[in-house]
This record gives sequence, C-alpha cells and structure tokens, in this order.
Amino acid sequence: MKTKMFFLAGICAILAACSSDNEDVSPKSVLLKVVSCDFVQEDADKIIPVEGEAFRVWSAINGVSTPALIEYDWEDAGEYSSLFVLSEGEMPKADNLGLLEVTIPTLKKDGTFSDTGLSVPIFMGYTWEYNEGVKTPTHVEFTLPEYSKAKVFAQRSGYECNMTFYLVLENINTGETINLKGRWKGVQMMNRTLTPSVSKMD
Repeated sequence: MKTKMFFLAGICAILAACSSDNEDVSPKSVLLKVVSCDFVQEDADKIIPVEGEAFRVWSAINGVSTPALIEYDWEDAGEYSSLFVLSEGEMPKADNLGLLEVTIPTLKKDGTFSDTGLSVPIFMGYTWEYNEGVKTPTHVEFTLPEYSKAKVFAQRSGYECNMTFYLVLENINTGETINLKGRWKGVQMMNRTLTPSVSKMD
C-alpha cells in the first residue's frame, strides 16, 4: 500500500513540474510605446493645394415678383486622411499595436508644416480617414431674383503632401529600441466654400 502511495506521489510531483515548466515557457505579451516620430520634408516634398468635388447641400425658390435675400449656414467638419508606408525596418507584432498613436503635421498654406496636428493610429499601409470631430458653420449670402431658383453647392479644399517619417518605438518588456523609416502621405481638407447656382423657374 505504501509503495502505491509513493508511486502516486511521484507521478503527482512529475505532473506538477511539467505544469510549472509550461507556465515558464508561455509567451509574454509584447507591449510597445512610441518614443518619437519625426517628419522631414525633403526638397521634392511639396505641399500642394487640393480641391474636392462640389456637391449640393441646399436649394431655394423665389416664386414672387421681387428679389429675395437668401442666407444659408452649412455646418461641417474638415476631412483628413493619413497613410504610413514603411521603407526601412519591420513593424513588430505587439498586443497594444492598435493603441499606438503619433501626432501628424498640420499642412500650411505657405508650404511648410507645424507639429501641432491631430493624433492618429500608426497602422502601416492603411489609409486612416477621420475628421476634426467639431463641425463649424460656413455662411453664404446672395440675392435671388424674382421667379428664380437656386442650388447651393459645397466644396472642400485643403492641402496634400508626401514626406519622410522616422519612427522610434520601444519594447516595454525588454527595453529594445526599434527604428523605422518610411513615407507619410497626408491630405487635409480643412476649408469649405459655398457657391450658389441661380436659374429661372420653369
């Protein structure tokens, strides 16, 4: 009986040791943090103006014999897109990869940029589309002649640029530094205009 007890105790000890070994070799979660992300405008990287397609947002009719003053306010948020493409290095796999963000440049009319842009995810090879989150009004005012109709068209405009980025990540678990380089494309449609198109009533 004692022999059986010792035998069972030995098996339990072996199983416990195997279980402990399995716990020791289980993969740890990999966590990254952004150390820095610098954007460099090369000589050939020009900030160029871009315009979106016009689309109708409102219409009005003046069916009387006197002109009418028309006023209209359209509220809309600016539209943006951001694309990161790697050229040097490899993006590591990490459990918090979808939470990593960097601040992208704000493209300016004078052909330069500032570092006070919005924060966006750093998914490589994927175009991230977003808006400012706050709608601002755009105002238009015009005179609509007698027996006339009008359509009001909106159009977004802004700037586009391609530039080089240098991204430094750190593995929080090991302290390892990862240096990445690539190209960033940004389109920032922050301006809106309203244009009326007037015609006679049928």
